[in-house]
Amino acid sequence: MGKSILTILFLSFTIQFGHAQEKNLDYFVNLAFQNSPLLKDFQGRLRSNRIDSLRLRAGLGAQVNAVSNDSYAPVINGVGQDAAITNGANIYASMIVSKGIISKRNLENREP
Repeated sequence: MGKSILTILFLSFTIQFGHAQEKNLDYFVNLAFQNSPLLKDFQGRLRSNRIDSLRLRAGLGAQVNAVSNDSYAPVINGVGQDAAITNGANIYASMIVSKGIISKRNLENREP
């Protein structure tokens, strides 16, 4: 009689609080796709190739560079560099536009 009461209590406890697995195979397959190191590595390589392609295409266009070299020799209350020596200020500025000349064959080899 004691074993049957214990068995009934165990079964009622199991039925009331025990649950079967709630997640199915699709859940675990999707989780594996999200956490796969191989797929993450592949996606990183794709991003890297896209960035390299964008850098290559940007480098084939016209390049514009601006350079400025300015110096000013202040004289405060008569103390400082003589204006006859320094001309007061020295200003230099230039803008350079350049474009590389690339043959069509070389361009086809470089573009992905």
